[in-house]
Amino acid sequence: MKSLFKLSARIFFGLDVAFGMLWCVFLSLYFGGGFNWLIVIFSVFCAISPDFDFLFWKILRKKFRIQCHQNLFHHPLLFVPGMIGIGYVFASVFTLNTELVSVVVFGDVVFHFLHDSYSDAGMHWGWPFSWTRITFCNGFPQKVDQEFVDAFYERMDKMEEGTASFVEAITKRSAGTESLTAGKLVFWLFAASSVAFFAFYF
Repeated sequence: MKSLFKLSARIFFGLDVAFGMLWCVFLSLYFGGGFNWLIVIFSVFCAISPDFDFLFWKILRKKFRIQCHQNLFHHPLLFVPGMIGIGYVFASVFTLNTELVSVVVFGDVVFHFLHDSYSDAGMHWGWPFSWTRITFCNGFPQKVDQEFVDAFYERMDKMEEGTASFVEAITKRSAGTESLTAGKLVFWLFAASSVAFFAFYF
């Protein structure tokens, strides 16, 4: 239960969820649309959607020797267009502004990938054309050596040794980069307040 609470806090109060709320409010005002809970919820969903690959990675990683969950969904050249397509269908089904939803989705997913690229191991920005990982840790794009990546995820795997549950495994693996800090909480509160203000006055 304690691990589940920590994991929920890291996800719910994380940068991706906060950005999803704030981005949705900003674009809704820019496009001149009124407040719509469907778009807010969908924006938050899109903001965390790349990390759904953790579920598949946890199940398939040993059988197919998948090094990390980012090898599955974290490929911007394919995932971004795919999510925009899903957003267009979502907007069409619920008769929402397709342009608004498409831009919301684009910003949510790209922010998530930029956020993840600030890890030491970086991310596959060029896949399927390249398996090279790129990190933005120093403020600009930099290639990550594969030997460093192998050692990085080997340390991650050792962190999970003895882990009793799936929830604890996710919590341990995200502990280094997704810790809940005061700064993140303030950003989340600002985003949530923006949503509340927008819902009340618009």
